Amino acid sequence: MAVFDRIGAEVTFVYSRTFIDEAPMVVESGVHRRSVSQPPPMARLETACEAMTEEETLRRYVQSLGTFRMHSLANSGSETVVAAHREMALADASCGSRGHPDLCKRPCIYFVAGKCTTGAQCNYCHMPHADRPAKLDKQQRQKFNMMGMREALLMLHRILTSNASMNGFLSLAKESLDLVAEEALKHATGEETTSESAQRRLERVLVRMPFHQLALLCVSKANRSGFGELMVTCVEKLTDDLEARREIDPKA
Repeated sequence: MAVFDRIGAEVTFVYSRTFIDEAPMVVESGVHRRSVSQPPPMARLETACEAMTEEETLRRYVQSLGTFRMHSLANSGSETVVAAHREMALADASCGSRGHPDLCKRPCIYFVAGKCTTGAQCNYCHMPHADRPAKLDKQQRQKFNMMGMREALLMLHRILTSNASMNGFLSLAKESLDLVAEEALKHATGEETTSESAQRRLERVLVRMPFHQLALLCVSKANRSGFGELMVTCVEKLTDDLEARREIDPKA
């Protein structure tokens, strides 16, 4: 398309994709030459470079919109953030996620890496875990194993009770807690005991463990299949009851 500029010279524009470029003027013999102060016409390579630069600028701008949205969500208040996390968690829930965060199974390492192919049927937890689960180190495990059966189970019963109370399901956990207490009382008090300082060091780690992990420690310490089967059944029932209560009251 040819038009005339302000001084009456003919200028040709070329439409290329989404850009309109000015076609370079072909100087023929006998035609007025451009002045020395006038810049040379823009080549198509330069036009392409400008287009790429503009496209990159737009891409960064679009990305900044997404980042701004995330910052806005974070600054909109804790309730909005918690609601968003709850929606994401529900979408990612698995069988092992039931009762999260106190009664769920261990975190799924494949899900964290984005490679879990089991999906909702996975027996490990798909929910976010802020902290790494607490573990007893080698020396602490030795101390725990050396504790008398009654002493260890009563200590775990005390920590389990505190855990259930702090997380709001003490009444639901009564059957599990009673089972641990009954198992502890089956053993004599004359078994080997640990010092108070060693027990306090153990407790500092144990209090950071979730209810489900503490229940498994009870099963491991008791080392009796009958108790283990009953304990697993009680914890599963506790998980069902807690999930049922959450359906009625999502904040529970």
